[in-house]
Order: sequence, then structure tokens, then C-alpha cells
Amino acid sequence: MRKPFEYQDLIPLTIGTAVTLLASFVFFSFAANILILRFRGVLGMAECVAQRPYSSVVRYQGPDGVFYERAVGAKPKSSIIPSFGDQVEILYDPKKPGRCSRTPLVMGKGVFFALMGGISLAAAVSVAASPFTG
Repeated sequence: MRKPFEYQDLIPLTIGTAVTLLASFVFFSFAANILILRFRGVLGMAECVAQRPYSSVVRYQGPDGVFYERAVGAKPKSSIIPSFGDQVEILYDPKKPGRCSRTPLVMGKGVFFALMGGISLAAAVSVAASPFTG
């Protein structure tokens, strides 16, 4: 026989649903940024203006003539982080020039994040529905 639903069960249920929905949102956000840059991105050159332990800050000029500074990590499949003054190739979104990434941008990463977002969303629905299903 199934245990009757009690309202104190709502706290872990709500927390579980919120955490999985948040994970889903984060994964979908990463996927959207990657896929937008992959399909709409424009190649450009940037100059390294500062270094951090695991990334560098690069400055580049957008299509509107404004200079943007963003932190970028090492190039994929490489552990080399640009040094101060180095010229690096970037991919930026002409509609939202503040969005940029080091090149090359692999499509598989965007699909992976979209898939993980879908799995997280399914988990959130499953957790939320668990008291009402057998």
C-alpha cells in the first residue's frame, strides 16, 4: 500500500525540482551560446590585454566600432593561454558583440549541453511528478 502524501514531503520535492530546473537552465544557456556563435559567429582578431590564472582578457572591436573586453580560456584541445600582447583569433556574435569565444567552436559541445539540458528538464518533471505517480 502506498504511503499517503504529506505536506512535509514538499520541501525536498521542491528543492529537488528547483535544482534540476536550474541545471536545465544552465545547460540550455551554454548550448544556446555555443550554437548561436557556431551559426551566426564572425571571425575576428583580438589582443590579449590581461592574464588570469586560467584565462586571458582580450580586447576586440565589434562591427559597431566599439571595443569589447572579455575573458577567454585556452583554445580547445590546447593548454596554451594567450600572453599579454598576443593576437588571438576569436568568434563573436555580430548581433550581440559582447558574446565571444576562442575558435574553433565545436558543434558537439553545443549538442552535448542541449542534451544535458533536456535530461535535466526530464529529471525535474520526474521529480515533480513523483508524489502523484506510483
